[in-house]
Amino acid sequence: QAAARKLAPSTQSGFKFVYLHQHHRMTIKQLRDILRKLKIDNSRILDIHFPDRGVVGILIHNNYESDLTAQLNRRGVQLHNSFDPCHPDIVRDPEFKDKSTEERTVQAKIIFSNTCNRAISFIKIPHIKLAVARNFLQQEWISETDLQSHL
Repeated sequence: QAAARKLAPSTQSGFKFVYLHQHHRMTIKQLRDILRKLKIDNSRILDIHFPDRGVVGILIHNNYESDLTAQLNRRGVQLHNSFDPCHPDIVRDPEFKDKSTEERTVQAKIIFSNTCNRAISFIKIPHIKLAVARNFLQQEWISETDLQSHL
């Protein structure tokens, strides 16, 4: 399948995070083991993170979304489509408890940008790392300065 993907036209360029519900805390290794048992191709998952309580974020190429969703649905796992990583409620730091919604939204965007930068730094294959970084810049998830730091 990997060889066929290299020769097939890419229908959707870019990368995205898909979010899943999580019922209890687990490590990334434990989650990858669960995904393997669900017959999910871990090599197509570029990054995993935990953006909020009860939520798992998985970074994938846009072309993999339909395959991933179909496989998860076959196993009874639904995506957490309503999750917004830039929502002000994500900010749980007591320092921001009494701040305005706008200030908490700005902080949530900073946290998400940091998450994106961390995801890029974990990608080992240079051309994929560059493609993800450029895509994140295009989506305004990271800054131009951040992109330059990943080159």
